[in-house]
Amino acid sequence: MNKLKEDQLIREVSQYSGKPMIIVKKIISVLEETIIDNLRNGNKVQLTGCGIFEPFIRHERFGVNPNDPGKKIKIKEVRIAKFRTGYKMKRYLKKK
Repeated sequence: MNKLKEDQLIREVSQYSGKPMIIVKKIISVLEETIIDNLRNGNKVQLTGCGIFEPFIRHERFGVNPNDPGKKIKIKEVRIAKFRTGYKMKRYLKKK
């Protein structure tokens, strides 16, 4: 499985759209910032067909210290983002 890096994504979107790479880079940057700001404010971000980004709080819990399996450690509460795949993406990923 290969990984599509940001610069490759920018190049592909630029070629597909016919827009200069500098413009595409700025648009992707603004998109990232907008998604992050909305998640930080507790909002969901839905990209129809693609999926939904949702803010999620992983509550405080106890875990096992990997260096000393006999000891329990407290894992602090943390805010994360979850992504749920949209219908269109699911449908295309099922095709071979």
